[in-house]
Amino acid sequence: MGWTLRPGISFCIAGDRAIFLDLRRDRYFRLDDMVDRAFRDLVKTPGHPKASIPSELSRSGLLIATPGDVFPQPQSATAPVSEFDPAHERPATRRSTACAFGAQLRADWLTRHRPLHWMIERLVPATASRACAEMAGPSVMAGIVSAHLSVDLWLSPHDRCLARSIALLGALRRRRVAAELVFGVTARPFAAHCWVEAGGIVLNDRVEHARLFTPILVI
Repeated sequence: MGWTLRPGISFCIAGDRAIFLDLRRDRYFRLDDMVDRAFRDLVKTPGHPKASIPSELSRSGLLIATPGDVFPQPQSATAPVSEFDPAHERPATRRSTACAFGAQLRADWLTRHRPLHWMIERLVPATASRACAEMAGPSVMAGIVSAHLSVDLWLSPHDRCLARSIALLGALRRRRVAAELVFGVTARPFAAHCWVEAGGIVLNDRVEHARLFTPILVI
């Protein structure tokens, strides 16, 4: 018998703790110390005698029994290698900047009035963007990203990582540009952040900043 996480939950090991994101309930959470150790034992060595399921963990509904040797696995992601540099691209046009400005205002409203899973479910699927990536071309991506970064001159990027990323990813995928939304966390102190990547390139953040966070969900 194996175990799987309840649908909508992802996790990572940040430092010496397991941190979870419950997409349906729009919240991050951690386990009590004893239960956390047991969960990490289960993830690290599923067949080890210490890798037992505490009653508190099984009763919580976090884990669901499943046939076969299946066990929870943390989010896997490679560290980004570089970042988008708008200085090497053409300046954004007024039209594209205006579209980006409107998209970010709408995303600001959505992040205040809609749950996270509602916004994510309405994004163009990643498979569709990957399938048509060659049709879009790098110049399309550069123009969209430059326009969204130029909006920072009018709308402060402070505490707006989700709105900025949702708006940018939506614009990229509508043009069938392959990109991913990455959610990351730190454990001590706890902090959460998100950004958009394409092929290991951070599009709307500093690569040094993104590397401070352990990915917990990639969409």
